[in-house]
Amino acid sequence: MLFKKIRKIVAVLRGQVSPALAGLAVGLGFWFGLMPGFYGIHACLLVLLVLLNLPIGMFILSVGIGKAASLAAAPLLYHLGLKVIEHAEWLLDINRLIPVVAITDFSRPALVGALLLGPVGGLVLGSAMGFSVLGFRKTWLKLQGKSEKFEAWQNQGWVRLLDRIVVGKRSKDAAAALAAKTKPLRTGGVILAVILLLCFGLGATVLKDAIRTKAADRLTRVNGATVDLEALSLSPLTGKVNLKGLALTDADNLLQNKLQIAELSSQANVYQMSLGKLVMEEVRVSGLRFDQPRQSPGTLVAKPDSQGGESEGAAAGTGVAVHANDLDKLEGYFENAKKIKAWIEKIRPWLPDSQEKKALPPGGPDSYLGYLKARVNTLPKVRLLAKRVLLDQVPLNDSQFGLSDMRFTNLNDAPMAAKLPIEFELASQQGPRLQVTLHFEEEETAGRVTGVFTAIDLAKLQQGLKSDNDLTFQQGKASGTITGFLNRERVDLTIDTTLSGLQASTGRRGFLGLDAKTANDLFEQIDDLELSLRLVGPMTAPRLVFDSKALQETLQAKLVDLGKQKAADELKRVIDKHLGDEVPEEIKAIIDTDKLGDKLQKGLKGLFGGRKKKE
Repeated sequence: MLFKKIRKIVAVLRGQVSPALAGLAVGLGFWFGLMPGFYGIHACLLVLLVLLNLPIGMFILSVGIGKAASLAAAPLLYHLGLKVIEHAEWLLDINRLIPVVAITDFSRPALVGALLLGPVGGLVLGSAMGFSVLGFRKTWLKLQGKSEKFEAWQNQGWVRLLDRIVVGKRSKDAAAALAAKTKPLRTGGVILAVILLLCFGLGATVLKDAIRTKAADRLTRVNGATVDLEALSLSPLTGKVNLKGLALTDADNLLQNKLQIAELSSQANVYQMSLGKLVMEEVRVSGLRFDQPRQSPGTLVAKPDSQGGESEGAAAGTGVAVHANDLDKLEGYFENAKKIKAWIEKIRPWLPDSQEKKALPPGGPDSYLGYLKARVNTLPKVRLLAKRVLLDQVPLNDSQFGLSDMRFTNLNDAPMAAKLPIEFELASQQGPRLQVTLHFEEEETAGRVTGVFTAIDLAKLQQGLKSDNDLTFQQGKASGTITGFLNRERVDLTIDTTLSGLQASTGRRGFLGLDAKTANDLFEQIDDLELSLRLVGPMTAPRLVFDSKALQETLQAKLVDLGKQKAADELKRVIDKHLGDEVPEEIKAIIDTDKLGDKLQKGLKGLFGGRKKKE
């Protein structure tokens, strides 16, 4: 086998191979060997080898030379790659736009360095090879027919035999070798490339079980517990994506699935698939269910530790003054506080990381071969993007929302890199609506949250609140806005709420300094109320901030208005009882006005010595 390769290599000098193609084979082979691993760019070089009429023996020999050079120059390749990643990443961004080439791990500095030096070294070696072939044939032409010694030596039996064994088929003479014109394309290679393309297209169908198993294993590691996937089909030629029977085991309860999807279908962008990305314009999801029992228990798997949150002392948020007395744990207000915190913990891995920054390794690799294997922590690239995800009639285990339609926009696996806002909309058939947007358009404000909610039923909300809270709701609707920031480490959300059609009562302790009777009398008269809440602190232990000072001022103002109104009503009652129709018209005009309480208050101040303003 080795002898045949040597024979083909030597035959290049005296055969019919074009010097240019021989040089190209050497250049591409050296470049192939210099780059560690096997990625998309390696596949492209192999395709060129098959399509072009290159001497395969020369290519294989050059690959070996390239591998040897890669080992010898590993530190050089590593440090050159670091410089490119740090100062000229735009070169890599260009490669990420080239189909198949984009499926390359550009986080390996040695590979990036080889990507840059490979063409240079290949050009030098390829040019040397091409000129060597051309020079040998010219020398052969000069000696042929002009040197009796060369002719006598060439006609010896052992030389002719060795020539036949080593060179094999060659040109009849030097002139023919110089004049030979090799076809640039390999006919058999074109046919082979077409066959390989068809096999690649059919591979997703033939290997669908392997693809499904690989996807399920990847999702299991991310989820931290068993993920079942009944079927997964992905067509590289048409871009059709279909998924059936997805079930994610709840890591906190292995007897149930925290999420199930009966079927998911979409049409992916074929060009983006050639870049190693799955980009879908619209995704249809059916049969979405939460917290469903499993037929058999799932199993836990090891997954990376989540980053720790800040201490409770850091719960003050982003610089806005918050008094310690205003902070309380969720357990102080919510009956289902544990479920709320568990839900926050589940979505935490999908939130932006405040530390998602490109970081170069602090020192060199521990071993020599480590220079070729080392990777840097670059910002993650978008591999999955669903521009619209539609979920119809999803049954939520919540009396507030019940059967709801849900829609996600720009759902992806690397928000910091995508720089697209992720939007979530929920429309309940019972009336409540919720819309929340997580912003990533600008790196400085990544994780900014905006949103609105309407028609939240306070009576149903009260079912999740503790019955011994200072304030309990019997009736009413809540609407408002949500603003703030949210990432994996901390949360700081401000919820400005307007309560309408309000019916509420207080406990025996009263409310915000008001005794129980006064507070209940006040809430019997209040129909609408504005209040502000904040959820702040580490994601592992968020706290609820109740703006008691602002609410106290609002209630005091309403209490004053209520007192004035009661005094005015009592005065009307007394006047009507004792004077009846004998009330003068000018007095009636004052009594009938809505500002009677203000006039009464002003008059009483004057009566008891209050200072009068100058008219």
